[in-house]
Amino acid sequence: MRLPAYCMMSNHWHLVLWPRHDGDLSRFMGWLTLTHTQRWRAHHRTVGHGHLYQGRYKSLAVEQDEHFLTVCRYVERNACGPSIEQQDFAILLSF
Repeated sequence: MRLPAYCMMSNHWHLVLWPRHDGDLSRFMGWLTLTHTQRWRAHHRTVGHGHLYQGRYKSLAVEQDEHFLTVCRYVERNACGPSIEQQDFAILLSF
């Protein structure tokens, strides 16, 4: 799995992932969320106390170079604050 861009926030993360083979994305995300949940639960001593995530991960396919660069800029700027996220999200989905 290749990781061209990412942004880790206190309550969520954004990853730009580039799978090498079909099925790699779902396997990687399954491993990542399971491992993160187990380690978070062990650290906070809350094993068995409900869900850590609100829902399944969301993904969209990026097929054009221009769209790829827009997605990477969106992810890298995400740490700048919610106002930028809201403005850029519409642009992100317009491709």
